[in-house]
Amino acid sequence: MSRKVEIREGPMVRVGSDRGGWSNVQSYLVVLDGRELHPPLLKREAEALARKLKPRRSRSTQPGGLALRGEQEKEADELWRRIIYSKTSGGLCARCGRSRGLQAMHFVSRRKRQTRWEVSNGQPGCPACHWEMGMDHDKHMAFFVGKIGQAEADRLLLLSESRGGKVDMTLVLLDLHAEARKRGLE
Repeated sequence: MSRKVEIREGPMVRVGSDRGGWSNVQSYLVVLDGRELHPPLLKREAEALARKLKPRRSRSTQPGGLALRGEQEKEADELWRRIIYSKTSGGLCARCGRSRGLQAMHFVSRRKRQTRWEVSNGQPGCPACHWEMGMDHDKHMAFFVGKIGQAEADRLLLLSESRGGKVDMTLVLLDLHAEARKRGLE
């Protein structure tokens, strides 16, 4: 249900000036769904009130595709994370063997949509190792190449730089669900 907010010219009003004189000024009325809301106002005040009354777009008014895509990305992120955690036995860091605060680490940045949900693009790690590898590119590369091999690392890097347009989230979710079933997570 949309509210209709408009500003209409009101009567001329007499206003005192800073210098002690009087002048006639056009007043304005703020009208909400056909009803005048306020006594006559100056134009600036009427516009400010109208801005406050205008309906704001909320998340629920997004076009259906955008809202659905966001939900699909959240589902894919969560499923990918669970698959990555399952790569280690006992919830241990793949690098140092600690078990505190496990995180899913990406080889290629998660900002790169083409590789974000690739299962080979992640390893489970503790926060300390995740931070350390984020600060040292050579350690990061050596760790992931040691885990996935040079050929797969090169494939992920090449794929991440491709300009293939939008990622088909339906296919991503199908692949992730199949991988989760294979690992006994579903």
